[in-house]
Amino acid sequence: MNVRLYLITTISSFVKAVPGIAGFMLETIYKGETITLYDFFSVECNKETSETIALEKALSRLQKPCDVELYASTSLAASRLNSGIMHRWVANDWKNSKGCEIKDAELWQSLLNVYEKNVISLVMNRTDHHSYTIWMMDYIEKNEELIKADKSQNEES
Repeated sequence: MNVRLYLITTISSFVKAVPGIAGFMLETIYKGETITLYDFFSVECNKETSETIALEKALSRLQKPCDVELYASTSLAASRLNSGIMHRWVANDWKNSKGCEIKDAELWQSLLNVYEKNVISLVMNRTDHHSYTIWMMDYIEKNEELIKADKSQNEES
């Protein structure tokens, strides 16, 4: 099965952790019909981490192994998955070549687990605008308070 995965984030900072919203849209064709699944959530991190979180959440929603065509504005997560560096981290107990702990190791572990379970191949298309960009940004704008409230409810539980 082929799946297109579109990521989006309202965060523009590559360095500073700031509050924002991230999300994904999964798209596939089933029996000639376009099927989509999406989710949006509040985050407080930088742009690359927000897209990594969205990627992990999206891949965890796949029901069986798929070929994934990824559309995102950053390529950090995809390049780490495709380069094999994460397997070196696993072999080195989630430490880099200098022996330092990997930042956000739990997120990377979770991403690697869902990737190995649900992805046959991953092709990266680095882009700031894709076919769902306008729809996703409109959705975020119209539902921003609801998305933020959902995070608050989850934190209280």
